[in-house]
Amino acid sequence: MSFWSQLRRRLSAKSVAAIDAIAITAPRRSLEALMDARFYLAKYPDVRDAGVDPVEHFAAAGQAEGRHPLDVTAPDATARIDLALSIDPQNASARGARILLLLASDTVEAGRQALDLHGGTVGEPRACFDLEGAFEQFASRALSRSLRFESLDDFREISPLVDDISARFPHSAALAALAGLLHFEANDLGVAERQLRSLDLTLLSVDISSLCTSVLQQLEDFKGAALPANATSAVLLLDTSFPSQVSSFRYGEFSSYLAEMDDAVMLVRPDGNLFRYGEKYSFAELTRAFNEVSSRGRPVVGPMCNLGSRQPQVAYCVFLNLAHLFFSQIGLPYARNLVFTLYPGGGFAPGNAVSDTKLAKVFANPCLSKVVTTQNLTRDYLIDKGYCKGEDILHVFGGIVPAAYAADPLWTPMPLDGTLNVCFVAQRYSPLGAEKGYDIFAQIVRLLSSSSGIHFHVVGGFDRDVVDLGGAKNVTFYGSRPASFFPEFYKRMHVVVSPNIRMFDLDPKVPATFDGFPTTAVVEAGLQGAAMLATDFLGMNQRLDGSRIFTSKELILIDREPARIAEILRGFMKDPDALQALRVSGRLALLREFGFERQMRPRINLLNSYLRN
Repeated sequence: MSFWSQLRRRLSAKSVAAIDAIAITAPRRSLEALMDARFYLAKYPDVRDAGVDPVEHFAAAGQAEGRHPLDVTAPDATARIDLALSIDPQNASARGARILLLLASDTVEAGRQALDLHGGTVGEPRACFDLEGAFEQFASRALSRSLRFESLDDFREISPLVDDISARFPHSAALAALAGLLHFEANDLGVAERQLRSLDLTLLSVDISSLCTSVLQQLEDFKGAALPANATSAVLLLDTSFPSQVSSFRYGEFSSYLAEMDDAVMLVRPDGNLFRYGEKYSFAELTRAFNEVSSRGRPVVGPMCNLGSRQPQVAYCVFLNLAHLFFSQIGLPYARNLVFTLYPGGGFAPGNAVSDTKLAKVFANPCLSKVVTTQNLTRDYLIDKGYCKGEDILHVFGGIVPAAYAADPLWTPMPLDGTLNVCFVAQRYSPLGAEKGYDIFAQIVRLLSSSSGIHFHVVGGFDRDVVDLGGAKNVTFYGSRPASFFPEFYKRMHVVVSPNIRMFDLDPKVPATFDGFPTTAVVEAGLQGAAMLATDFLGMNQRLDGSRIFTSKELILIDREPARIAEILRGFMKDPDALQALRVSGRLALLREFGFERQMRPRINLLNSYLRN
């Protein structure tokens, strides 16, 4: 006999009646606490026009019709839900609303709580909220954050959670697909393939179906590129673009390690966006071509499906996003030493909460042995914020520019003889490309549109419609071009102009990401003999001791002042000898700063040092 049954036998009839009245009215009082009458009547004018009490209508018909008793995004929603559940913990609509609030927070912990709370509603009347759809949206957002490198979730937590959600809603094809896609992100490739191949893709939305098709193609591609199981891996290199040359600096850096280090192998998780950036070949084709000409005489590059069998002394990657992905989200607990280069961009934005959280997670890994920085700003930020100490950093100014390795130091560009060719090269990530300085470059074009001795060249996602050029005819637009286009193009240029600025300085609401100094476009143009005009608003043109890296005879620092830049260009047309001197000295300075011994040798020595320990 239950406790309540025993209690009822001991109480008087009057007391039992009072208890029964409380029990009967509790669901009603709970519903009254949950109901936002003003919201309900405004959202459902038929109820308002009928003059029906919102609580009575919802209890009688509204819940079954899927109507909502409150706006869960309203400021008082949490208080209403708390009160309703304190009165009647079994209120299905209040529990559904609580689940929606938990899922909206987009954390693994809240998602697990939402799933646990949903488990208690099995067998009860269906809540008025579309909970299956809400769980689908939760899983979809988790995947989207991962694809954009915005996720802070540990895949070892989010992937099992979405598996459990999918099991709770076995008829949801979307959840089954999202679970499989998250297994792919977590590098559980076998599980991902089994789950995705079991799906009827015609039941999915176009977006999810396209992702599933892309992942299945990548998995098939991996099979034609896998490394032998016994490939040595004392040094494990990790990336998402190699051996594509879409990212020329990453190709140059990683191919140098593979050529110089006998115990290195490269495992890649290919970025599905490479084709959008101009890559023409599949990962398997690129890998086979690279391995066939490898100086090691054996395959050294393969997909990350080989990851589990490796036990490297040191694992290395570049960029904060990839360090967070490989070292924190997927996890490399068996690599004795972890090293990465914190280049500008790639998820690093000083002062941004997401960036700082990623840094904290990466630097909390006990296997992290060293970080390479390339700009003083980056090094200072890590030390000032307490992520590491100076001795934990290898500082190498600049970056990897493969064109500098084979460049002839005795070669000199042809002097100006006729038209002055001035170029602007950048990808466009915003409507005007203002962070890259295209708005300023366009004003320069307008100022010099009537000058017969100058012609402007624009490479990237720009055309005449981006910014009004005032009818200027002395400008050519090339659109986006592959890496192979630039060497010959730059040889025809006399000047490269880069009036870039942080987008944060134009719009403080965005993360404070920044370009390296000088930008890759400026360096590549300068190596082919173009005079360099570039901004340096963050004071990055200095060594750790405060001395300048580039002098005014090697590179001209500019502001975002179109009239002043136009005047410099007029000066070049009037004094070709001064222009030629700047071009020659600037090129030699780049060879000094970006040569193999200055850039690659310290990095190679660092990785080799872990093999001797």
